[in-house]
Amino acid sequence: MRRSPTSLSRDERLRRRGDIRSLFVAGKSVSGGAMRLVYRSNDLNTSRLLITLRKKFGTAVERNRARRLVKEAYRNQKYGIRSGYDIAFVVYRKGMSYAETAEALISLLKQTGLYEN
Repeated sequence: MRRSPTSLSRDERLRRRGDIRSLFVAGKSVSGGAMRLVYRSNDLNTSRLLITLRKKFGTAVERNRARRLVKEAYRNQKYGIRSGYDIAFVVYRKGMSYAETAEALISLLKQTGLYEN
């Protein structure tokens, strides 16, 4: 099966409940106006991504669009991001454009020191 250009490989997604729980319990956090970044070292060669939304985010269309925008912004910047971390983005603000999403994502990554570009 051929992957679409916006998909992440199986190894790049944070999926196990225990890993997600330990990220939110023991991870470090940085907040911006639109989203929050939680990160933790994972002792792997790749970084793993989780995108989640605050409660009562809106309709399913708005939730899916927000996830797609963050995923695309991450995919376009992932070669400038340090590997070996579990990263979770918690999106707070709905209705953001791609440019706003990418700017918020890069800003948070720079604050944490995970962005090398």
